[in-house]
Amino acid sequence: PARIGRESVLIQYSVDTRLDCMFHAFFVDLLSDPHLPPSPFPKLANCLTQSLLKMQLWYESNRNICSRLVSNSIRQDMKGQEFFIYHIPECSAFGHYSSLSMIDKRSYRLVGKCALVFASVKTVMTRGNFKITVDTAVSGFTPLYGRVSPYLLTVELKEHLYVEGPESQEDEILMYFADFVLDDVMDLQMKKHQLVTGLLVGGMKVDVTEFVDAGKREYYLDAIIDVARRQQPVSMEAYCAVEWRYVLVVKQYCLHYLGKSNTQYTTYFPDNPVALYQNIWTLQEKAVRHFVCTLGSDANDPYMAVYTSPTLQYIDQQLSQCLDRMDLLSAYRWILTRTLVLKNTDADEIPEVWRMLHSLAGQLEYLHAVSTAMQELIQYELKCSAVIGPDTEVGVVRCDGVILGKMIDAYRQKLHSTLLSVSCHMGTETLNDQLQDKLKAVMKRHARTRVAELVISPKVVSVLEDVDVALRPIMNTAAAELHSLCGNSQWILQSVQRETVSRMTRRPHWT
Repeated sequence: PARIGRESVLIQYSVDTRLDCMFHAFFVDLLSDPHLPPSPFPKLANCLTQSLLKMQLWYESNRNICSRLVSNSIRQDMKGQEFFIYHIPECSAFGHYSSLSMIDKRSYRLVGKCALVFASVKTVMTRGNFKITVDTAVSGFTPLYGRVSPYLLTVELKEHLYVEGPESQEDEILMYFADFVLDDVMDLQMKKHQLVTGLLVGGMKVDVTEFVDAGKREYYLDAIIDVARRQQPVSMEAYCAVEWRYVLVVKQYCLHYLGKSNTQYTTYFPDNPVALYQNIWTLQEKAVRHFVCTLGSDANDPYMAVYTSPTLQYIDQQLSQCLDRMDLLSAYRWILTRTLVLKNTDADEIPEVWRMLHSLAGQLEYLHAVSTAMQELIQYELKCSAVIGPDTEVGVVRCDGVILGKMIDAYRQKLHSTLLSVSCHMGTETLNDQLQDKLKAVMKRHARTRVAELVISPKVVSVLEDVDVALRPIMNTAAAELHSLCGNSQWILQSVQRETVSRMTRRPHWT
């Protein structure tokens, strides 16, 4: 009979979608409490949300995800074996195992082109009695783009300056370093398709328009020297045109001073032990040079406990800071970095990181990155117009209006599809309509071509900030909901919290 047929289909549907398991878990959870709650619906909503996430992100086994993420293109030659350097021939990438183990060749080529634009043209120089070698590496979480992370949020670069020469001449070296930084920023500022938005000197951000005034150069030279002497960061922020949008590029300048007698080795940047395990270089000799300078010419395997111990402590500090500011997406990236430093490429937390970065929270983080880029570029354009005039093309490269139009159009469409997707159970048509109405006020279309254009105005920045504020609670809630299903990552974060509390209780209290 038709009725029995419908019931059979419904039962099979419930089994296939695990609807029966969800209700079983719901009633077990409901009846496990000593008293029934006044309303069962919060527990039911939680069970429904977890089942939705499992259906969307747990369709593949942990083993399959790990085997798919770990690259099988890594090679090692004789010299690489001596210094524990691996490489991927197809994209000229050299580094230690943890930096290359999950690289996507096609995605890295895109990143590599962007890095090449910002790398210093001068790689070997002499200045008096000093020999200077400049090497640029792709670093941070950037190598995760492609396999682990579907979105390119930031391109992180580290430009290392190795200065060899007489000892006890720190002042001269620091002066050269400051000159190099300002000259490099000025050179990059004049190139097409990239926009230098500022130089970060310690905690101070120098706006790009400041460089138009040549009379302030001495002031910034002294500031860079002072910051480097105190081993604080000196970095540059810029936006590079990558395909249809501008992507944030952060390049940190790292100065190494090597005495000729090999008795003096000084660094003038913040200690970051994890960078050794994240850097990717374009040539093997660059990777070898950094390995020798960091660990010494007689160093052994960098994955020995004596080397990884301070690195893991540093990562635990970063995890603790992520928990303090409730940034689960960054915490999961650090969890993956921790796992790679331990060379556990089949650990169960790796699929959990992949699921987090491919979840609704990861999509909203990507929207936040695009929105932040548009806000900063609008402010960049407004400041440039105020300083050098709207019709001046000398001194500062201006934003490409076509790219900005593509960014706002893609942002609006992605926001629409994300909020109305099945995964966004917190998004409603009403919220989407409200945000879409806001975005209509910040864009216009060309009368003839109907191509989108981004309005350059301070009010547009406020509107984009308002949209960000509306999306942030959804992003944080989505990340927390997925985190509740990731048992291995929960255990790692809980152990970090316990260790942090233990260190604080062991710390002596002086009276």
